[in-house]
Amino acid sequence: MQKQSGNPQQREERRKIKFGFEIAALTVLLFLHASLFGQTLNEEKVVVETFPYKYIDAYGGHLLHAPDAQGFLATQYGKPHFTAIAYPTISANPVGDQVSINTFRLQMQALRRSGYTSIMPIDAETFYELGTGLPEKAVMILLLDAAEESINQVEDILNEVGFSAVVCHYADEIGPDGIISSDTLVRLANTGRIRVGTRGYSRNYINVYDRYENYLGVLTSKEYDALKDFIDDDYEFAETDYIRDADRIPSETESAMRLRISNNYQKIRDVYQGVLGALPQLYVFTEPNTGAFGNVELASRINGNNIRQDYPINYNRQGTALNTKDSSAYDLSYIYVSGNQPVNHLLMRVWDDTADEQSFAVGNETEANRWMLVNGVAEFGNTNIILTSEPDGEATLALRGLMIDDCDLSVRMLGSAAGRQSVYLRTDRNTRAGIEISVQDGVMYIREAGQTLETWLQKPISFMQSKYSREEEELAGRIAYAQAILDNESNQELRKQAQETLDQLRRIKVKGISEGAESADARFSSSSRTDIQLRVRLIADKLTVWVNNQVVVSDLEVRSHGRGVVALGAGVTDGSYKALDPVDVVDGIFEGLEVMPVHADNSVYYTYTTRIATTSKSVADNVASFVSLAIDKVRKALTFK
Repeated sequence: MQKQSGNPQQREERRKIKFGFEIAALTVLLFLHASLFGQTLNEEKVVVETFPYKYIDAYGGHLLHAPDAQGFLATQYGKPHFTAIAYPTISANPVGDQVSINTFRLQMQALRRSGYTSIMPIDAETFYELGTGLPEKAVMILLLDAAEESINQVEDILNEVGFSAVVCHYADEIGPDGIISSDTLVRLANTGRIRVGTRGYSRNYINVYDRYENYLGVLTSKEYDALKDFIDDDYEFAETDYIRDADRIPSETESAMRLRISNNYQKIRDVYQGVLGALPQLYVFTEPNTGAFGNVELASRINGNNIRQDYPINYNRQGTALNTKDSSAYDLSYIYVSGNQPVNHLLMRVWDDTADEQSFAVGNETEANRWMLVNGVAEFGNTNIILTSEPDGEATLALRGLMIDDCDLSVRMLGSAAGRQSVYLRTDRNTRAGIEISVQDGVMYIREAGQTLETWLQKPISFMQSKYSREEEELAGRIAYAQAILDNESNQELRKQAQETLDQLRRIKVKGISEGAESADARFSSSSRTDIQLRVRLIADKLTVWVNNQVVVSDLEVRSHGRGVVALGAGVTDGSYKALDPVDVVDGIFEGLEVMPVHADNSVYYTYTTRIATTSKSVADNVASFVSLAIDKVRKALTFK
């Protein structure tokens, strides 16, 4: 699990900066396409009325423009910089916060379409030494814990878009029993497309407490993985602090901590010198956002001295993608991609941090033209609409040309659990009127003109609320801890104690939810998703709501009358910031949307198109990609020779 900062910066002043509006046409590729293929593009454009963004149709996406050259953003971002994006393990069968191969492919294509050029560690090193060496839109891709089983597919994707990347492992994960073999690491280092960094020697944890403040002490990576469902963020990585007792008092001396941390750096040297004959080209510090290189001054000094001795650059912070000359080469920052975040989610975060122009994915333009995008960005996929909020804000999408009164609506909500997803009926395009049915931070709300009518605590939404009581969850965590010691500990005395503890714990009986005990708290991460089949029937002044085929609200009286617009929404909430890894961008994912009359007359108000138009636009995309890659190769040859 990637530990992240929990204090997102407010951006009120940035929200007040006025964006300029401009319209541009990209005609060269259209002419080329018409000449080559004798086809024409559909001239109907997506009309977007929104502040503060202006969109320009471009190669299947929309360009999100940076602000004008005035005010806070200009002083903050109007200088050379590069973007850094870190990925966890990329897998064909992702679990937890791992990223799927397809998501990685789509995101790399989106970055390429937005005009980014990837850079190597040497480019960043040159930038900080000389202030030069970066292309106009530079990005460094960090592959944390790249796995043997998928690295070939990852390489293929990088080759497709002309990107390079840096693989970063813990040294003890390299080898026949690790996640990547020595031979593969050597091959990657010699490809020219991949460079090698490191995350340290091992992923070990100290001063660990579970979410009920039970002291777990020191955990290996295997023990932590077995217990992570019972641990929030009350732990430290081994390099950052003294080992402490249950009362948080240091239980080791300064000299013992110095020796322990220093030995790990020597082990890193031994492993990489043995495998590659050289040290890695960058370091990604194990625990980001500590303020320096640790949580106490001595640990920080030990880590800082070793990192500066062995590595030219170091990533020390997480939460922003922006790296400028004002920062230090040893205090670089990255954003972390968790789970299968949509393409526009990533681009929105990058735009928020860097103000770089982005080409957002639109998808099916025919379907997009049926909607008015009020704020945020939207992608119209094969079976779903992905609505991505503005940073610290919201996204709203209103259906064009349909003013209705009574209706029967159904949709599957698959978006961010830590945030809000909404359906609006009898509303206006700004959703200031009418009825809102939303799922927000695990709770369903029904509001009318902003007034909450009914709050329903997720009985049919199984994962939104723990199935267990607090007592049951705490007991399960203690049992899992004893079992983890049995499974991983070689010391026979410790194993004997763990077995005795396990036998005792299994005899304990505690109250469950059905017996009146308090439910355990629901916990979300940025990759947590809802899976809710919603149905809403609105007739005159009565509203009925089904969730997962169960009636949860029946004939609720409403005051909104008359015809109005159908709209969708997504937004950042307090729960977004309280997630295990706080986020300031939220995705609403709406699958299989249907709006029907309440009387069965075989008519349909609206049904989402379940196809992607394969028009000449996709051919133009391919031509654009080819030309762009060719230009990129020339630029690299000139810039980095």
